[in-house]
Amino acid sequence: MRKLAILTATVASTVLAGCQPAPRSVSYFDANPSERSTVLSNCQTGSHRGTECKNAQASTEKASKLKTMNDYRRGF
Repeated sequence: MRKLAILTATVASTVLAGCQPAPRSVSYFDANPSERSTVLSNCQTGSHRGTECKNAQASTEKASKLKTMNDYRRGF
């Protein structure tokens, strides 16, 4: 009986873990700046966390560097 309970719990947790969508990538956030802003604000409040927060932050840094480089190129 105990083995059945453990097996049931294992199967249930595996199924539930498979229901979560994959985290959105840095390239997704590059293409969707409004989503990036939403995720970043949710990350700061703590209502969102994990890989998506890291990807949104990486996208923000990438966009900032790209803007700086474009500004630099326009200066010459």
